[in-house]
Amino acid sequence: MLLAIAACLSHQGASVIIIDADPNRPITDWRSGRSALPIAVRSDATEANIRDLINVDWDGDVREFVCTRLLFINVQ
Repeated sequence: MLLAIAACLSHQGASVIIIDADPNRPITDWRSGRSALPIAVRSDATEANIRDLINVDWDGDVREFVCTRLLFINVQ
């Protein structure tokens, strides 16, 4: 479901960054595949740094935060 939402938002022009905090890294595995979707994935999330990753300001302005498995949306 997370990837479906991310894909829809990406197709509509949103800049999407997913923090893959799952220890099995399924989103990271998906990103390393053949998908051409412009969805960024951060796979370096740990219990120690997750707050820092959420507070990072990638493009100078993260306007909206939706938490499903940690999905960032930057709507221009």
